[in-house]
Amino acid sequence: MDDYAMQQAQFSGGVGGGILARLQANWHSRRAMAQLLGLNDASLRDLGVTRADVDWAAHRPLTENAAMALADRVRWHQ
Repeated sequence: MDDYAMQQAQFSGGVGGGILARLQANWHSRRAMAQLLGLNDASLRDLGVTRADVDWAAHRPLTENAAMALADRVRWHQ
């Protein structure tokens, strides 16, 4: 989640890209959430997330970037 600021700029229209690029990035983000769900609970805790957080993010609509949604959710609950 180190590239959060860059993603924010990209998806707010600040750094090129159109809707297809955004949907493709969101699709990749959703796939990353599926990989996170494969980790054990201890590993997820080390990352600062819970399985419920990751599951919630993995089920966001494709119009929403799951990684950004997860980062926002984790930041909100700190």
